Amino acid sequence: MQIILKPMNWKKAIARQRPMRSRRRAFAMVEFAMVVPIVVVLVMGVIQYGMLAQCTAIVTNLSQEGARFGTTSASGRKDADIVAYVKQAAQSTPIESDLLKVTVSPEESTASPRQVGGPLTVTVEYDMKNRVFPGTAVLLAPYRSGSTYKYKSSAKMRILNP
Repeated sequence: MQIILKPMNWKKAIARQRPMRSRRRAFAMVEFAMVVPIVVVLVMGVIQYGMLAQCTAIVTNLSQEGARFGTTSASGRKDADIVAYVKQAAQSTPIESDLLKVTVSPEESTASPRQVGGPLTVTVEYDMKNRVFPGTAVLLAPYRSGSTYKYKSSAKMRILNP
């Protein structure tokens, strides 16, 4: 038995491959169009979660710093001083200090001044309205109150000796 090799007609072979290439390109475009929205949603969710984690860490730290500042002196720290200190500390962070609500309890009064060894609680609430991407409301559902997204943190410490 003898095998005869014929010269290959390259023009016909290439012509047969062209429809396959265009078909592969079309499938690749369809796959890309199906995958891109999913990838975009995942990336937006990761970015939103990172921004949420950053806000919670900053607000928690601000409440702890305010409580520490307020408890270092039994009589010298007024509520306005503590609020101003927290707002000033927020200036060096990426969050807007005008969206912070700082409350101190027990409130200062002239009738019953704060006692050494007594508790002091500083609560910081931050409105995250400028840090919410559309479509990521599922991640922020626990922080939603009405039409805004707020995160609240409290720190309680004992008032130290002056």
